[in-house]
Amino acid sequence: AGFDRFISVSIFLNSAIMSTRYVGIAEEHSHALDVLSFGFTLLFAIECLAKIAAFGRIYFLDRWNTFDFTVVSGSIFGLTANALTGEDKGLSLIPLMRSARLLQRAQALRILFQTMLNVLPSL
Repeated sequence: AGFDRFISVSIFLNSAIMSTRYVGIAEEHSHALDVLSFGFTLLFAIECLAKIAAFGRIYFLDRWNTFDFTVVSGSIFGLTANALTGEDKGLSLIPLMRSARLLQRAQALRILFQTMLNVLPSL
């Protein structure tokens, strides 16, 4: 429970910090956000890898874990693309999807989100 709480607080902080990016941002502020984004992505990648190591294939049977894996992979891809090209291709918004994991804490919203995940493949 303590680790989950730590991750939830980290997700909240990551979302709050990333929401401070704006057009015309000072270079120093932008660099600080990039460093923080890298740090949070590293933290969430370690969490994801630890869960995969602990649970094996069972990890992917849970939709939240699959969603988390997708967001972490997309975040790593986005950071890599931004580093290689030197410009933000809009992929920095992927980590903000991580805040959807906070929905897991609210049962009613979790049911709604789960329903959306079940319906999306049929569209």
